[in-house]
Amino acid sequence: MAFCNLTSVKKRISGILNKKGNLLLQSGHTPEVQASVQVFSMIAQLFPNSEITYKNLGEAYTVLKDTHKAKEVLQKAISLDTHGKIGKAARAMVLEMDKL
Repeated sequence: MAFCNLTSVKKRISGILNKKGNLLLQSGHTPEVQASVQVFSMIAQLFPNSEITYKNLGEAYTVLKDTHKAKEVLQKAISLDTHGKIGKAARAMVLEMDKL
């Protein structure tokens, strides 16, 4: 029972932190987007199996035009959620980068 509660708490914390990172990312201003990279990187260290965090980090790197890092973390999101919604969104982002 305690394990389930701990898992739930971890998901809530990860979700709250991802929302904060997304607020920075959505500003579109380089300093805030760079700060979002720091936030998402910290979340990835704390919660290494959080596919949404890697997708968000990939989006931030894309905004900063760091295609290599973006693809690297998006591949991690895909590997964590191969057939799910986040994995599909990450795969679409990689395909879009490949078109450019």
